[in-house]
Amino acid sequence: MALLERDARVLYSNVAAANLLGYSADDLTGQNFLELVHNEDSARAQSSFRECLKRPGLPVTAELRLRHGGGAWRSLEIVAVNRLNVPRFCAVVLSYSDVTDRRQTEDAKARLAAIVESSDDAIIGETLEGVITDWNLAAERLYGYTAEEAIGRSIRMTVPADRMGELGDDYMSRILRGERVDHLETVRLRKDATRLDVSITVSPIRDDHGNIIGLSKSSRDITERRRFEAELWRKNIELEIANRAKDTFLASMSHELRTPLNAIIGFTGTMLMKLPGQLTRDQERQLQLVQLNARHLLSLINDLLNLAKLQSGKAELQFEAVDCRAAAEEVAATLRPTAEAKGLALELALPGEECRVHTDRRSLVQILINLTTNAIKFTSAGGVRLEIERRPAGREGPRWIDFCVVDTGFGIRREDQARLFRAFQQFHPQGSEAEAGSGLGLHLSQRIAVLLGGKISALSEPGKGSAFTLTLPDK
Repeated sequence: MALLERDARVLYSNVAAANLLGYSADDLTGQNFLELVHNEDSARAQSSFRECLKRPGLPVTAELRLRHGGGAWRSLEIVAVNRLNVPRFCAVVLSYSDVTDRRQTEDAKARLAAIVESSDDAIIGETLEGVITDWNLAAERLYGYTAEEAIGRSIRMTVPADRMGELGDDYMSRILRGERVDHLETVRLRKDATRLDVSITVSPIRDDHGNIIGLSKSSRDITERRRFEAELWRKNIELEIANRAKDTFLASMSHELRTPLNAIIGFTGTMLMKLPGQLTRDQERQLQLVQLNARHLLSLINDLLNLAKLQSGKAELQFEAVDCRAAAEEVAATLRPTAEAKGLALELALPGEECRVHTDRRSLVQILINLTTNAIKFTSAGGVRLEIERRPAGREGPRWIDFCVVDTGFGIRREDQARLFRAFQQFHPQGSEAEAGSGLGLHLSQRIAVLLGGKISALSEPGKGSAFTLTLPDK
């Protein structure tokens, strides 16, 4: 209890009142009580004090924040009564109690209620018997019932008959053990009896003593997600069927496509060798054109079939210790006639000591043939050199072996170099009369190199040739 004079100065304070504010009784005496009030509550405090002076004997109540002696602000519920009213003297009797904890609790509840109401998830409170006690705006939107229609009714009104088993003993026993049920994907009913797919999370509600007195449910509509998942599943099935059809087509057509082309190439070769008889110059030129286009088409078919195998993950690799020198010599022997026909030198620069790499031999040779064939195709003078170099071992990481194909050809423009290894990219270097291929050779080679654990890199300058390097791990 405390006594205030007409100017709000403390005339007297008992020890309990002073301690509540964090002062001694002597320190509090003489202070202006209104100066202890928080600025935001000051106007209300002065108004209440004036009202108390005007109404002797009638209590005036206010909740105000006052500065505690320790510097913090405390919420106090104050009751003031004007007990004495004489010309020279007026005394106001104050009694107050600290309601800071209660105010903080109420503020927290108010914030939580605001969060619940603004949530996009339907949040529902229930008793342990399943009676609805809380129903936010999102629940109204999701289920179609207003809060007035839902509160007090059983939650079973939202559960289809074929889902009632979810509310059985196992479900409630988990809640009573204090467990949380996360993301239960199920079906619920709207007010208009339509079904909707929802994801529900259930948490127990406890009282101040920790006893479980109810449960809180957060529901989210996943109907659109389920529809998307069903559509995705359907598309995956269609893709799987299409992939199987493609694999069947490739398995059958790889033979059916190659056989007639090989026959065309073989028969034209026989005729060009003049085994059946002499040819006129026009006939020979036309047969050469047929053979050239047949070989080009066969190359394109082979590239497409190889690409399909890589994309389907059906490329078969057999890793073994491969003699690098022997692989390079095989490539040179295969392509030297083509190079010499153009007046080009095809050279080898091989290490003097034995050099082996753990890789798939067929794939290695295929990549080197692709790179060397391109070099010959786009070189009109000079030559092509196939180099093999083992990099010195470093302190960390694997060692590497470089297979480099260097030419003195036309080179590649800078703007074209960024798309060298993309599928179906064709290049026509300035000054070159070579016919572009399928645009798959470098793309396939790079993909195979990655499967072997390596990569292909390129350096080129227009007019000064190119260097393509296959780098493989030296295991």
